[in-house]
Amino acid sequence: MSMYIGVSMLILYNILIGVINQCMVEITQNAAQEFRFAYTMRVAEYVSANQTYPCVPPLNFLQIFVFWPLRKTTTLSRRSFALIRSLVLLVAYAPHLVIYALYKNVGRWWRSTSG
Repeated sequence: MSMYIGVSMLILYNILIGVINQCMVEITQNAAQEFRFAYTMRVAEYVSANQTYPCVPPLNFLQIFVFWPLRKTTTLSRRSFALIRSLVLLVAYAPHLVIYALYKNVGRWWRSTSG
């Protein structure tokens, strides 16, 4: 009886491993397409945002902790507030944009010289 249980458990474990392997193959085949879809939806969300200057993560804390209190506690005109907001976002996003631009240009240069 114990031999029957042992063999049946071995067969069931093999079936379980096969099912999990098949699921993993299906997930990894669609991973790139799902990532591109999620990225496109995120970009579309930022483009269609109802704000002039959307704060994208990870710097979206600026919206809550800097801009909102500044707008509520000061008597700045809309133009002054927009200028301050533009400058703060420029300073906040500049390092990321410079690093990205360097990465793209160095990659393009590397591909042109290596091949």
